[in-house]
Amino acid sequence: MALLATHVKFALDIKGRYDLRNVGEYCAGAAYPDSRYVTGVNRARTHFEDSPKDPFMDGLTDFERGWAAHNLYDMTAGPMYKELLPWPAKDLEKFNYVWCYLTALKVIEDIVAYSMFGSELPQLQGVGCSIRPMNEDADKLARYYEGLRVLYADRPSMQAYGKMLLDWGAAEEVCEGVIEAAERIDSDERLKKDVLKIYGKVLDGL
Repeated sequence: MALLATHVKFALDIKGRYDLRNVGEYCAGAAYPDSRYVTGVNRARTHFEDSPKDPFMDGLTDFERGWAAHNLYDMTAGPMYKELLPWPAKDLEKFNYVWCYLTALKVIEDIVAYSMFGSELPQLQGVGCSIRPMNEDADKLARYYEGLRVLYADRPSMQAYGKMLLDWGAAEEVCEGVIEAAERIDSDERLKKDVLKIYGKVLDGL
């Protein structure tokens, strides 16, 4: 559910709990599941079914460990985002007004996550690898990672997230809805504070 600076930051924040050989592949794994928006792979395959969900288990490759960190954050943070919705979570549908608001919450979180990177920022800015767990189209997967590198080349604006969503297949009015909601959330200090607590709650719960 989170966006990609958040996912990579989370993966890096927990990487000291296990041994890694290739941090680049690990970070690519943390970004990988949402490539489905570009590659067309069903979300059930990248986030559920047999996809890794516990980064602390034995026998995972570095890429799989990052992938599992992504899924762990989504599973843990998901209910917390939904608590902040002004509508029932059952009304959520892909690209509808609830989805726009939920995505806007994550945009606010992600901009702050980007600002939390220090010396490890190049891991986000250079994210990508050629591993294709679902035998995805290689060109589409490469385009996904390139889009992330463009997004995070500098501190992203709300409009930059709108462009990313447009590239991922969202209609222009959906992108505009996300940006408008993000601007409203950003101006509500109490709500923004609640959004930004989510990351710490996930880390503290491990």
